[in-house]
Amino acid sequence: VQSKLAWGVVLLRGGAFSMANISKSSGLTEKIGSHLDALKDVQTPIVLIIVCILASLCTELAGNSAIATISSLLRIC
Repeated sequence: VQSKLAWGVVLLRGGAFSMANISKSSGLTEKIGSHLDALKDVQTPIVLIIVCILASLCTELAGNSAIATISSLLRIC
């Protein structure tokens, strides 16, 4: 099992989940959500473009799975 398991993928996913957990416990997700709250009066397509640009910029610094997990933790209404 040890020789056939893709340990790189396991470590990447584990690191992404720990990064998302740290972002939640440090309050980063709440801070991002509060800044995005200013966009509640903007039209939906424009908000979508802004969020897509921010997500693509964030994935330059962190893995896609970490960004996806952090995004799911944001409470945007």
